[in-house]
Amino acid sequence: MKNKKRSPVLLIVLTLICVSAIIAAAYYGQLYKKDSESFESYRGKSDEVVGSLNSKLESSGSEIARLQDEVNRLNEEKAAIQADFDRLTEDAALKVDPEIKQSLEEQLRELTEKSLELELRIKEKDAMVSELTAQLRLAQDNLDKLKELYEEEAVYDINTQYDIVNRLNSLLRNTPYYEIEEVPDPPLTDENGEPLLDEEGNPQTVTKKVYYRISLYYEDLMNGHHFSFDADTAWHTASLVKLPFALSIFEAASDYAEEHPEEYEKMLAAAVRYEESKPDTPPPLKTQKDENGETIVLPPPLYAGTDYPYDFYKEFAYLERESFQSGSGKIIEGGEGVVYSHLKLFEYLLRFSDNVAYYRLKEAYGTELHRALVRRLECGPMSSSLASISARDGGKVLRATYDFMLAGRTYSEFMYEAMTHSGQSVMIADVVAPTPCAHKYGWDKGNYHDAAIIYDERPYVLVILTDMDTGSGEINAYIQSIVRQIVKLHESFK
Repeated sequence: MKNKKRSPVLLIVLTLICVSAIIAAAYYGQLYKKDSESFESYRGKSDEVVGSLNSKLESSGSEIARLQDEVNRLNEEKAAIQADFDRLTEDAALKVDPEIKQSLEEQLRELTEKSLELELRIKEKDAMVSELTAQLRLAQDNLDKLKELYEEEAVYDINTQYDIVNRLNSLLRNTPYYEIEEVPDPPLTDENGEPLLDEEGNPQTVTKKVYYRISLYYEDLMNGHHFSFDADTAWHTASLVKLPFALSIFEAASDYAEEHPEEYEKMLAAAVRYEESKPDTPPPLKTQKDENGETIVLPPPLYAGTDYPYDFYKEFAYLERESFQSGSGKIIEGGEGVVYSHLKLFEYLLRFSDNVAYYRLKEAYGTELHRALVRRLECGPMSSSLASISARDGGKVLRATYDFMLAGRTYSEFMYEAMTHSGQSVMIADVVAPTPCAHKYGWDKGNYHDAAIIYDERPYVLVILTDMDTGSGEINAYIQSIVRQIVKLHESFK
């Protein structure tokens, strides 16, 4: 008999068992040096989990191999009978006995049914092995995460760490899902191989679960403890792009003001004089007919500012025909002809993620400073494209933002005030309240993000990137449950 093929799942299982045993043994030895008493308790718990999983995997792997052997044997038997059947029916010189033909057909049918039944059992076992393998990978991932956390010299309660990391990994790997209807490939068929159609004559669909994706990055800004999940995957930045843009301009504006204090004071004085000269009641807006006979609002008088390169008191008036931007923001709600200083645009950009403000400020100050910032921070995806970001990139931007705010620069307080009064607080800020939280959110089609600096006794950053753009109660509850675990992880180091 020919050599039987083993299921590739079995090989994967055996490999995982060996690798996990080697890594676990090596890591246990290192960890033992740090906290003998805690480790003994943890090792008992971990050994029990890993041992149980390995036992189940070995048993399932043996069962799959046995079933695969049986399927191979049946297929060989079917092939032999089919060859006899084909030879008899195709040989025109012979008169095939109907009883023989019927007997062969019945044998083929029975073997086919038995083979299909065994293949179904193999699929069930494969599914079981996949689940057990995922659990084993989760257990190993927990070890890896703990290894990162315990690189520091200090010793913590390892049992507490294990429970938190395990819970975090479970939440992050088991995201919510939504269902779609799609035509499978290949399409569904009946017993005769004919495609199954719906009432309208279209191929029948099946319900498919689509699981949402998530990336996360946490870092304690005081001691460097960090936890990440899929932190290097590239996402569309959505409105998170506005944070490094604003930071880059505020850094440059602060540099200039501190290097040229006299120019800065003159700029402020000119802005005050203009403000004092304005009438108490703004003049009514003027209108006129355009070439199509439609009434349009004319620009109101605006303060053009000084020659100072970062004169944030220059003014801008919102006119729909010139400045409309779809998406988030407050400016379009204010109506046409409303006047905003550039400083107010920055506030709206950070608090309400205003798209009109962002595009007007980009026109005024460009994106070169923004690009230079992400290069300086050695960002990953964001260095290639400002429209891309990873969770780790977000962590780097937040650390730079924290450093800027902490340094007491010219625009540090303004940026802190704007970011701690964000108009969308449901993901992170509401969970950590009343602890101050300076954050920037991003919400667009296919993207639902938040990036925050939490001003705990030991400040830390947290970046959550997802495609959960429904922003529903279920989604927000799921994200908040993750944030609560991060808070527990952070507090466990105190």
